[in-house]
This record gives sequence, C-alpha cells and structure tokens, in this order.
Amino acid sequence: MRERVLVTGEASLRRVIRDLSIHSRFETAGSGEGKAMADQPGLNVRMEQVGQAVVVTPEGEIAYTEATQFRQWMRKAHDASPERIVVDLTGIEYMNTPGVATLVEALQSAKKNKYRLVLAGMNTNVRSVFEVARLNTVFEIVQTREDALA
Repeated sequence: MRERVLVTGEASLRRVIRDLSIHSRFETAGSGEGKAMADQPGLNVRMEQVGQAVVVTPEGEIAYTEATQFRQWMRKAHDASPERIVVDLTGIEYMNTPGVATLVEALQSAKKNKYRLVLAGMNTNVRSVFEVARLNTVFEIVQTREDALA
C-alpha cells in the first residue's frame, strides 16, 4: 500500500522533500552540493522545493528502463502536495514512449488534484515527440525553468 502524505505549509513541504532525499542515494557534485540521484545508470534525478513548487530535474535519458524510476520520482513530487510541479527537462537527451506516458500520468494526476504541471527546457528532439503526438496542445510547456516558476 502506498503511503499518502498530507502537507500543509511551506515548512512541511520542505520536510517531506528532505525526508524523500534521505531515502535516496546521494552523490556530491563539484560545487559541494548534495544531489539526490535515481538508481538507474542512464538517469539521474534531483528534486527540490522552490517556494510552493516542487522542481523535478531528470538528467540523461528516459527510455524503457529509466521510465519506472522516473515515475517513482514523479509520484514523490505529487505526494508532497505542491501548488505546482515543474519538470525541468533541460538535461534530458532522449525520451521515448514510456517517458512520455509517465508525464501523461503526472498530468492526469495534476488535473485531478488541482495543481499545475509545467514542463520546461525541452530540447528539439524531445519537443518533436510531444508535437508529433500533439501533446504540446495539452501540456503547459515553457522555454526555461525560470519561466515555469514565474
């Protein structure tokens, strides 16, 4: 059974994200900043709180093997009950159907639970996948993470 977390207020949201990060493997970046990483070798994921938003930043590729792990991170972001989830795709080099399906599930959850899901920083290849499937008409897609948080 999946545990549901009710978060009220910014301090509680920070605590949930911190607790989620504790259960993840950490790798120290060159700047000395801790970065929560996913378990798949082709996908690294960082999650952070910015105001009342949760920003999920995957890096690498989201193909068949990585989609399951990405889905888990998106559920963790949802469980934090934010006003908005921003998915910063700047570091995604490749995404195929399972990755797109994960984002469609996240969008359905966002609509059902009345929060915004914003996709930011898509490269040309990833954006073309969304355009071919006409998903660019249903997702809120912006150029940059800063635009998504504005």
